[in-house]
Amino acid sequence: MIRFDSIRVVNFALYTDVALHFSQDPDRPLTLIRGQNESGKTTLMRAFLWALFGQTALPRIPDARHPVRPVWAKPGESPRTRVEVRFRAGSDRGVSFFKLTRAVDTSDNGDAVAYGNESVALLRRDGDDWKEQEDEFQLLLKQFFRPEMRDFYFVDADKAVEFVGGPEGRHNDQMMRDMTTQSIRALLGLDMMLKAKDRMDDRQTSYLKQAGSQSSAAGQQDLVKELEDKDEAFKTATNRLAELAAQEREHENTLKNAEHELEESLSKLEELSATNVQYEEVTRKLNDARLKQNELLNELAACLDDDRLFAALLLPVIDGVMDKLQPLKDKGYIPPSELTLLPRLLSRDKCICGTDLLPGSVPRKHIEDQISKAQSLRGQSQMLDAALETARNFGNRAVGNVDRTWKELTESIYKELGNIDPVILQLTEQQEALREERDKAGATTGALRELQKHRDELRNMLDTLRDRRKASEVDVERLQREVRSLRERIRVAASNEKRTQHARCCAEVAEHLQTVIGAAYDVIEREQVLDVSRSMNTIFRNVISATSDSLFGEVGIRPVATQGFTKQYEVYTMEGNREKPLALANGASRRAIGVAFVLALAEETRTKVPLVADSLLHAMSGAVKYKIVDYLTAGDRIGQPVLFGTRTDLLDDEVTELLKRRAGKTYTLTSQAHAGGDVVRAVPAAKCAKQVVICDCEIDQVCPACERAGDQARIAEGRLTLRQNSEVLA
Repeated sequence: MIRFDSIRVVNFALYTDVALHFSQDPDRPLTLIRGQNESGKTTLMRAFLWALFGQTALPRIPDARHPVRPVWAKPGESPRTRVEVRFRAGSDRGVSFFKLTRAVDTSDNGDAVAYGNESVALLRRDGDDWKEQEDEFQLLLKQFFRPEMRDFYFVDADKAVEFVGGPEGRHNDQMMRDMTTQSIRALLGLDMMLKAKDRMDDRQTSYLKQAGSQSSAAGQQDLVKELEDKDEAFKTATNRLAELAAQEREHENTLKNAEHELEESLSKLEELSATNVQYEEVTRKLNDARLKQNELLNELAACLDDDRLFAALLLPVIDGVMDKLQPLKDKGYIPPSELTLLPRLLSRDKCICGTDLLPGSVPRKHIEDQISKAQSLRGQSQMLDAALETARNFGNRAVGNVDRTWKELTESIYKELGNIDPVILQLTEQQEALREERDKAGATTGALRELQKHRDELRNMLDTLRDRRKASEVDVERLQREVRSLRERIRVAASNEKRTQHARCCAEVAEHLQTVIGAAYDVIEREQVLDVSRSMNTIFRNVISATSDSLFGEVGIRPVATQGFTKQYEVYTMEGNREKPLALANGASRRAIGVAFVLALAEETRTKVPLVADSLLHAMSGAVKYKIVDYLTAGDRIGQPVLFGTRTDLLDDEVTELLKRRAGKTYTLTSQAHAGGDVVRAVPAAKCAKQVVICDCEIDQVCPACERAGDQARIAEGRLTLRQNSEVLA
């Protein structure tokens, strides 16, 4: 269990020197950081990420000289940037306190910023002293803050949306699968289990090589040499496959970005506005038509299991059975009428013609013989009667006396497919024509021509990578089969030799462990992923969706096709019994689905780590906002919630009251650059016009440092309280 105690930021971008403390109150676990857009919230989040994960966690900042270097530093100056994060880690043995410090010098020669002389240290508190954990630094850091989980622990609105494929209009399925798969595999421990399984596989091969080397059987040395060569080739091919799969994913994302950049450039041309509208409409209709086509194809596939098909195929046989058995039924032979009529005559001692059937009489004996003969044929007649009834039922199914015949059903589906195929073809041609029209108009500028050329090159490169990856998969599968075959041949050949017994036993143990790990992996993959999916759907419907007009009735996680022998996972959405493409989700729905996934994974894995979330409440309705704040800050699901938000995000009356009850610490960020505009006054001690000022005003308070235009009216209305004695922290 991890808890943040404090963060100190010195000379980092907009911050001079500030220390913030996080709530440790179990009844009020929330730390709330509020500020308007461009007030420094994202910069503070960036300082957090940099301290924990280093330079690789720094995003590109388009309008900044450098994401770390303080904005007031002049060319020729080399300020020291430092961020210190104090946290505590709890375990069965108690709580340990740590201090992580990362620092770096940056210099600016006027053309570029140089990043160098970085230092990072992790210290553990021992009594009143701090002892550096130099030997265990990397191990402890990865234990507490795994790099692959960076985007899970530190979530902003954009990152939450990446779990569902990016923002509206820029949907990327591969991004969604990569983000979802990475989080699931890391938190459920699947990656670790796969590594253990692979290690057992390597150990089994190693011991079997040893057994083969020790064996006196002829040809064993040759088998061992062949196994070594095949095993090495298999590992090389597996690594190559992983590289190709990674390159393919990278190029898919690059291609998506290039296509989006081209789309944006084209859409900016005023003369293409009408064409763009037509293109969007045609694309929407084409997506709908393809969805309908897939539904019809699924219905057609289901027809192969329909008993009406078998009835239609068996109709000639059914007719033959009916022709043979129905006359016998009509004549009373099946079932034999003698078994129902004649016993009644004997019981009355009189035939229907009036003849007396006295005991011992010839007529009575004749009837008794008929009954005896009929009883001997009872089983056969009943079987024939059942066969006749079955044939009649099948015949009814075949000719449609009960329902539509299989032929009518399939003909109806084929007819619909026949109607929709030309529509898809026509819409595809229209879409291509409109795309060409846009490309043609866009090609009037050199920049657009370069974008089109780059896109086409990426498409060709991606096609090549896909072909190489498929060929590599074939090689890996072949080599894997050959390695297993050689291992088995060595095991069989050495099975009766005492000198190889130890190595063979070790190989068997490795094989059994591999089987156990594989079985456990399958159980987790099958059951716990399903639990995450169910939890995600519950959270989405009960906590986040919270409206009767939600665009989706069900959301969840499911496995998809493998990438280089590694299964991936994806988010799916349903509307009724029909799957709805995630690409069609609007911005609000995408954010809600992404948040539901993050919360479900945290809940199901009992990941008691801090959740630092930026702008998570943005663009949510009041009811949804209240429910998600209640869920996040209750203290029993999220280990330590730290929420960043704007005034607009937080000023709903019910949400405000809930946040005041749950927040143990609250800070307000104000950008000094806004002074004289929306911000009423500048802070006299400010070091730089772009510096962030931080005060400890609560959610419904303002002070001279954070007062904004219009606040006096809000104070008069009772919506805000003016606080004169607030503490300015930076």
